[in-house]
Amino acid sequence: MLQSRFFFIFLCFLWTSCAASQPRYHEDWPALHQNAERSPLLRSGPVPPLKEAWTFQTEGRLLYPPVAQSGILYFGSRDSQIFAVDASTGAQVWKTPVEVGGLFSSPTIVRGRLYGGRWNPYYFIYGWDAATGELLWQKETGDLVNRSPWVMAQQEPSPTQDGAFLTVLYSHQDPPLGTSLEAQKVVQTAWEIGPEKTAQPRLRWQQALPGVPTVASALAPRTQALLVALDNQRLYALSQKEGRILWQQELVGEPASAPLVHDDQVYITTRNGYLYVFELATGALKFRYQFIDAVLYGDLALAEQQLFVPGERMLYTFDLSHREPGWKYRFPGLITAPVVTHDHVYVGSATRSLFIMDRKKGYIVGSYPVSGEVLASPVLLGGKVFVACTDGKLYALEEAPRPQQVQPNASNAPVYAPNKGPRKPTTSRW
Repeated sequence: MLQSRFFFIFLCFLWTSCAASQPRYHEDWPALHQNAERSPLLRSGPVPPLKEAWTFQTEGRLLYPPVAQSGILYFGSRDSQIFAVDASTGAQVWKTPVEVGGLFSSPTIVRGRLYGGRWNPYYFIYGWDAATGELLWQKETGDLVNRSPWVMAQQEPSPTQDGAFLTVLYSHQDPPLGTSLEAQKVVQTAWEIGPEKTAQPRLRWQQALPGVPTVASALAPRTQALLVALDNQRLYALSQKEGRILWQQELVGEPASAPLVHDDQVYITTRNGYLYVFELATGALKFRYQFIDAVLYGDLALAEQQLFVPGERMLYTFDLSHREPGWKYRFPGLITAPVVTHDHVYVGSATRSLFIMDRKKGYIVGSYPVSGEVLASPVLLGGKVFVACTDGKLYALEEAPRPQQVQPNASNAPVYAPNKGPRKPTTSRW
């Protein structure tokens, strides 16, 4: 009996030690939705009431969420600039120009290098030094096919230099001139970039695809797959090494969300209300569910077995363990992709507000008004939530002091009048 008690105490100590070793807040946010799997680990975020820590004003619209590494935020503005801003103070570290309208997507950062894409009228991908903003290289990827210029990057050990890493950058480009657009509409591309500052992108592979990507892609490290959803209503899994098609699956409707990778499964939604869950290794359909009369739009979020599915004004939840819908909430305006923590859901709105919800019960626990529409999903970093607005302002919000609750004592205890019986009726209508 004594040994069992000591063993139980040891297990409790081990559990609390492991929990204490986990950081409370996200320390980096290097890609859209925190990582290339589009499925960030659960951390905490600031709890309402919130207050403004600082704001940073640009001259153009902010339409995409920032990324962050080592305490620096990176984001593009429609004033044709990219900014690096200190996440603690809001002080500008650097800014650098980008031609004709700036970035048209969130950038991504790997090993001190920042990558992004733009279009209007020509498509380009870029690489910058994250410390200085120096432009290291740029590549034109076409001007024919209208597509979203998202890029993704990851690091791999260098096959030729011990202890060194190279970066693999995934993008897409126009098919060769003269190619029938019925056969191939876009060419998915992978580039290798060496560890040297002067290294230029070197083509790893190209794969022609019969559709155009309308949502961001995702990476699956376990199976070394790149997941791409196209407007031809199909989801493709490509080999990260060679670009060959590992599997493809048909969707009933145009993709509404980026693929979300978690454990051995892929989740994706379509505009006409369908949720799909596929086996990551084979592409086999595990199940499909339709949200009746729903118009889905926006990327998914996952917390434990609770999936968050945004519509234009609705936020739906789905219980994966029981394969049934959970709570849903209707907002007064268009909403962003949600960001979830252990206890809360953070959602931006075109009604110029940030909403914080109870994750399990689905009610609003707090909100914060901002000066512009919020079309970019919030970012949680280091105890703050960052909100990008269409009026060019980036907000950093943190926890505000909570109102002190006064404990009753002899000096402030309420005084109750003695009961004098029922009140007499009155003729007043009020």
